[in-house]
Amino acid sequence: MISIHEKILQYFKNHNIGSGIKLTNSNDDEEKKDAIKVEESSETEIKADEPSVKTSSSKNDFVSKLKVLDDKLKGVNSEKTLQTIEYTPLTEEEIKQKASEGIDLKYGAKLDDLASVTAKKINDVEKSNENLTKTANEQKDVLDLLYKDAEEKVEQSAIKRGISRSSIVQEQIKGLGVEKIKDLFQIDRTLASELKDNSDKISELESDYLTAVNKLNVEKALEISDKIQDRTEKQNKKIEDVLKYNNTVKRQLAEMEEKGNSPLVGEKAREIKRQMLDEALNYYMALPKEEALKEFDEDEEVQLLLGELKTMVRRYIKGGN
Repeated sequence: MISIHEKILQYFKNHNIGSGIKLTNSNDDEEKKDAIKVEESSETEIKADEPSVKTSSSKNDFVSKLKVLDDKLKGVNSEKTLQTIEYTPLTEEEIKQKASEGIDLKYGAKLDDLASVTAKKINDVEKSNENLTKTANEQKDVLDLLYKDAEEKVEQSAIKRGISRSSIVQEQIKGLGVEKIKDLFQIDRTLASELKDNSDKISELESDYLTAVNKLNVEKALEISDKIQDRTEKQNKKIEDVLKYNNTVKRQLAEMEEKGNSPLVGEKAREIKRQMLDEALNYYMALPKEEALKEFDEDEEVQLLLGELKTMVRRYIKGGN
């Protein structure tokens, strides 16, 4: 009878996988490829020692062995909770960057609002200056009309009295001119005072703006600092919790090793699945291919026990003689 070893080699040959394929011992590369999936490692790392085909093994014996191995696998999988946690803390620069996220946008909007309000206030003062200047000019125009009218009345009165060219009339007209100058000066003085007040208002607005900007910058810096401190404290707490948890797991794993229970969950699970694969190949490949394939396809219990291995088993059966 053709051994399983020869059947699998023949399967590789029929599917052009290559003549250089060798069936190696399961321990050959296991330590180098600890994270490789069971299906990959099973296809390339099936044990070299040929599983003895026991033609006398009954279906019940085969199913019983699968159930025992399935129970072992469930027990191993339950140990997966005993795994350390990998945690990579952020650097100081990364913490600062994350703490600043959204802050620039937040305070940028506040600065824009502050600038907009200040600009409107300054614009209002500048419009006030324009209005004050316009009003002063209008007052001067009215003053000109008033004094011109006054001079005309003095001259008309002098003509009626026949003294239009007398020194008295000239003194009266001169007096009106002096008063006019005083009134014009008062208008200019009032205007200058009002413009000075507005200038002071603009300076005050600019000063208040700079003060508010500095205040916002300080608030921004303090908020970023608070966030950095908060994130740092939370990260330190996380580091402490992870360290505490990992130490607990390591202690429990050490206790398991002392009791003879290997904590290498992944390795143990792969080894059990290899045993399940060997048992399935031992049973089905000892039968004629068509009979083995039919029996396998109709046996839901075996497929359920094999789980992810069922596809591989069927492929081997279908590729056999």
